[in-house]
Amino acid sequence: MIRLVLGYLIDNLRIWLGAALSAAVTAVVGAIAASDIQTATEIGGTAGLALYGISGTVILLSALTSVVVLGSITNLAVALHQRSYALWQLVGLGPHQVRTVVQAQLAHMALIGGAAGCAVAVPLLRLLLRRCAAPAGRDAGIRSACRRRSDGVRTGDGASRGFTRCPPCFPDTSCPGAART
Repeated sequence: MIRLVLGYLIDNLRIWLGAALSAAVTAVVGAIAASDIQTATEIGGTAGLALYGISGTVILLSALTSVVVLGSITNLAVALHQRSYALWQLVGLGPHQVRTVVQAQLAHMALIGGAAGCAVAVPLLRLLLRRCAAPAGRDAGIRSACRRRSDGVRTGDGASRGFTRCPPCFPDTSCPGAART
């Protein structure tokens, strides 16, 4: 059965690539939203609440969109392979076995696409956060929320609220105001 699933996937790879690409894009969007939620947890305050709202909206809209798109891709792939599935049943595979093969193919494409999307999301997030945190003035966006105590002096916007930690998206060495070791 595994040889049938993998062999058929390889033979019809161009058809199943749509499902893998859609899963990859969904994984990238999910990784970005997860990074926002983790950052919101770390920084707290009003900025954290705003990130929670933005992340929730992104997750909801991307989940709805991905369900519709993946459903359409699945229906198209099954419709394109209907003749092959009928031939499989003539050879002796039952409807349950054909359904199992199709579900296994979709699971393989979802795993491959999800892994590829997560692999792409890591460098994409680094690039995005470096760009967002680029200095644009004295108190530049995300950087102002990422100040730390370096010589026993409170710095940045965290002065009135106590000391803030760097969000997890910034390595300690690149955090502005962090003590260099």
